[in-house]
Amino acid sequence: MSVLFLILGLVLVLGGLAFLIKDTYSFAKNRILLKLEKKAFVKGIVYLVALAVGFSFLFLSLFLAHPEWQNVLEHPSSSVYAGEKINYVGNYVLALLGGFVFGAALGLFIVSFWIHMFKEEIDPKQKRLFSLLWYLSIPALIGGIWMWSEGLADYLYYPLVNGISITGNGFEISTSRSNPGGFHVAFYGVIILLGALLCLFLGEQRIYKRYHKRGLMELIFVLAFPAGILGARVWYVVGNWSREFAHRDFYHVFEIWNGGLTILGGAFFGIFVGFLAQKYIRKNMDARWVADECVPTVLIGQAVGRWGNFFNNEVYGNAVSVNGWRWLPTWLVEQMHISTASAANPTAGAGQIYVPLFLIESCLSIAGYFLLQYGVGKALRKWTRGGDRVGGYFVWYGIVRMIMEPFRDTDFNMGTDNAWSICNSLIYILIGMVIIASVHLHDYYLAKKKAGFFPLISAIMILPTFLFPLLPSLTTSTDKDGTGTVISYQGYELLFGGKTPLFLTAFILIAAAMVCFVVSFFVLRKNQKAGFYTLLGATIVSFLGTVFYLVGKNANSFESSLYINLSYGFILCAAFALAASVFGLIYLRDTKKLEKAASNEETPKKEEVSHEAN
Repeated sequence: MSVLFLILGLVLVLGGLAFLIKDTYSFAKNRILLKLEKKAFVKGIVYLVALAVGFSFLFLSLFLAHPEWQNVLEHPSSSVYAGEKINYVGNYVLALLGGFVFGAALGLFIVSFWIHMFKEEIDPKQKRLFSLLWYLSIPALIGGIWMWSEGLADYLYYPLVNGISITGNGFEISTSRSNPGGFHVAFYGVIILLGALLCLFLGEQRIYKRYHKRGLMELIFVLAFPAGILGARVWYVVGNWSREFAHRDFYHVFEIWNGGLTILGGAFFGIFVGFLAQKYIRKNMDARWVADECVPTVLIGQAVGRWGNFFNNEVYGNAVSVNGWRWLPTWLVEQMHISTASAANPTAGAGQIYVPLFLIESCLSIAGYFLLQYGVGKALRKWTRGGDRVGGYFVWYGIVRMIMEPFRDTDFNMGTDNAWSICNSLIYILIGMVIIASVHLHDYYLAKKKAGFFPLISAIMILPTFLFPLLPSLTTSTDKDGTGTVISYQGYELLFGGKTPLFLTAFILIAAAMVCFVVSFFVLRKNQKAGFYTLLGATIVSFLGTVFYLVGKNANSFESSLYINLSYGFILCAAFALAASVFGLIYLRDTKKLEKAASNEETPKKEEVSHEAN
């Protein structure tokens, strides 16, 4: 009987989807037909019912194939709900009803989304109707998934499957604690890819509305996505070297399928490379406008990508009582009962789960997307400039990570004292604030042809580097893997204590760079050429200070038995010095632009004088 319902379900689902997609595609591509007739609506409803019934039959076949589920009367001892009763009939009905709702909502989503996005010429009333159906289908889809997954949750094995492997024995599944080997496809990577593709789609749609041409984002995506993955891995390896890689073979650095990508590094490098590609390859497009439209979509990609951590049982908070989290789906709570942090203690205590930080961050990322695109992008349009939403992305995500990092399970911290993630969060916030301030000042003063003001911004950016050493600036550990006694040092006691000559050199160089930036401001007002070279020198010196801070980490006069790790203060000093250098380069370019513009304006005047003389 289960096989019969399985076949019927597959026929109804595949047939309903095929006919629904065929008719929707034909209507969307037909430029003459502006509205769906009553007959087409009736056919669509039939296909939706077929999908709904088909999915219900699939879940029915699953229950019929497992009659032993009727005898599962309570949660096992390994469950977070150990000893609590299981309602078989309730789960049965919930799964079938969820399948029906999911099938109908899926069909409705496909039709309304396709017509809403790709049917350019359509009757206004039907356009509003399909737009409304699209927005309604999304919560219906989520509700359907929740119902059928809740109906099956009590009969699943945890941790959930996190990948598929192809070995000599054929297809095998794997969990967070087993890897059959062979060619392994991890859900972690698949979900990250899906998040990136969703970013591409959303960005492509926004660009199409202005330029009315598709495919403009594909080349940028091809360059930005690998750069983001590379940056995410490099940033993770650098920040977590002492805890995870220093005492292992080097090939483990490349095992990204086992986790180990930090969004803070990936997003920065992906956005940076994407912006450069947009500016210098797609020169016919407004790079700042494109960045403003596309960068906030990274939050949606991150919201999706965080679910890769769910399947890998990682990036959790501390263990807490399940009582405050019972409103979550059963399958999610059961998964949160298990962690990959410790093989000796893989589960939380009885009646406890690990706080799902990945879920909280996912929801906050979605909220941030809508805030930037519709709050900043539309409601504040009169007061914003190109680049504000890019800066807003860094500020929002930096704040989110800054708030969440202290709640993370210490086994998932980065660095010997979690300083790496917290410092990166601070840097994200400051980068965002600098971008917002810079685009406003840049547009205002460049319009007034007063680029000479810009070096003061770099000088102001260096000022905090004299305050940051007051924070813990260096952490040492007695063990190379970071598990020994951890000692934190304040920056100024290191700078003038005789043990850190390279740090002291960096400090002096950055101080000299600040003076040079201020001097260039005054020189530019009197002599453009001399001011240009003074500004160039300040930029180079500031960059050298950054390099000396980073190189000095392992080259100062500490005992060889100590593992040295840059902490808050010096990382922030290096970050701000580097930012001052970057903006110094921008100001150098603007100075050249204004100089060229001024020379172009003077040339006609000379010609006019010559003409009058003749």
